Amino acid sequence: MAISATERIVAPAPRTRLAMRGRYRLLLIALGIVVAGAAIVVTLRASRWAQEIDASRAALTSAVPASLPPVSLSGTEDLPAPVRRYLRMALSDGQPRPAMVTMEQAGRLRTGVESEQWLDFTATETTAPDARGFVWDARLRLAPLVHASIRDVYVGGVGDGRVALQSAITVAADHGGHDLNSGELYRLLAEAPHKLTLLVEGRLRHITF
Repeated sequence: MAISATERIVAPAPRTRLAMRGRYRLLLIALGIVVAGAAIVVTLRASRWAQEIDASRAALTSAVPASLPPVSLSGTEDLPAPVRRYLRMALSDGQPRPAMVTMEQAGRLRTGVESEQWLDFTATETTAPDARGFVWDARLRLAPLVHASIRDVYVGGVGDGRVALQSAITVAADHGGHDLNSGELYRLLAEAPHKLTLLVEGRLRHITF
């Protein structure tokens, strides 16, 4: 009887193991489906990010006047002396006026003035001087295979900013509003002398006249 009882207890064990293996297999399959689905969603949303950047650049391009007069320094007499000297050093009368300028950037930045961590980034910025706007598309490296995309746009006097993990999951966004529009205009004006210097030195990647 003791042996018979032992046989009744041990006999179901193989079927129990098979059932557990089946559950694990189903769990792994379900996990694989979830991971594949997440990868598809991230890919689609990242593609949408690229499409939105292209749309912003198209809007900036359409805001550029159809024809641009050559550079003229005749109206610089009333400017402050340092500005007047800089313009006369960097520009010359009659030279073509660029319609679009594209600049590639690489460096390090931190997310706040109090942060001690500096992160690597790359970016492409397109500026249209006579449209008074720009499109800045940056990628910030957070960890191996992990990045955050940063978009900073100023077109038609309206600012647009967005941060998205893996170019797909939005973690911060803002559009329009007095503070944002003013901040974007300030950035445009603050960067203008530096971009002009790069243009004169021929260090910008692409220039359209």
